Formats: sequence, C-alpha cells, structure tokens
Amino acid sequence: MRRALLCLALATSALASAQEAPKADPLNGLEFLLGNWESKEKTKGQDGKEIEFTLKGKNARTLDGRYLEIKEEFEIAGAGKFANLILMTFDPRLGKHRAWWFSNRSRAPIAFTAVKTEKNFVMTSDDDRMRITYDILGDGHYKAVVDIKQADKWEPTTFAEYRRTSK
Repeated sequence: MRRALLCLALATSALASAQEAPKADPLNGLEFLLGNWESKEKTKGQDGKEIEFTLKGKNARTLDGRYLEIKEEFEIAGAGKFANLILMTFDPRLGKHRAWWFSNRSRAPIAFTAVKTEKNFVMTSDDDRMRITYDILGDGHYKAVVDIKQADKWEPTTFAEYRRTSK
C-alpha cells in the first residue's frame, strides 16, 4: 500500500511539473524553411563538370508539429529523377537539432546533428563526411552549400539558392 501511494505521489508530481512547464517548440528557429520552394542549383558530376538543375520542394510541419518534413524533387539530364525526404526536429537532450535525409538514390538515411545561429543553420552528418550550410538571406530566401570532406578538408560540391514560391 505504501509503495502504491508513493508511486501515485511521484506520478502526480511529475504530471503537475509537466503541465506547469511550457513545452518548447521542437522546430524553434527553423520557421524560415516552411513553405513551397524552388531552388536553382549547381553541382559537380562524377566527371567533375558542372551540372545545373532546378529543384522544387515542399516543407511543412508533420507528426503533430514535432518534425519539419522537407520533400524535394528534381531531374538531372542523363541521370534521371531524384527525390529527397528530410525530417528535422530538436533533441532537448543534445540541445541541438537532428535531421535524417532519405533519398531514392540511397539505401539508408544520412543522420545529421545541427546548430542554428541567427544567420545560418549548419547540419553535419554523424559520420562527419557531409555538411550542409544554410545561409538565411531574408524572408523566403536562403542559400545552401553541400560540402563533402576530402582528406580532412571540406570541399563544396553543390550550391543552391532557394526562393519561397508560397507559404
């Protein structure tokens, strides 16, 4: 009986604490990514030549607002269609954002840990081989650079300029 009363008291205390503390928005600081987007991009092909393409994306909150879902599609002449699905959230244990990038061209997602500042958002893959830097230029406008680590040096491979087409 004592044990049951102790458990009930602890549960009631935990519930009261949870109700008192406002829940932080897991996407705090990532609102700049919401909406429909078009991006003019340049990347390096396997032969080292520059390739230009246009990406279209739709970014929205999902799973009760706990995640930001980024859906992107584009086509590269001679290489076919590409599709990306990126899920982002905030991990309070780490005090950082987390992301998982799924692609129709890969077998498993790439996991990222990210840091947000006033002017940018930098995601680094958990294996420290890829980095994506988002530079916030204004409402509805940002640039992104994808870097790949080559012999302990970051090498830019893709340059993108995103413009919101609708909210």
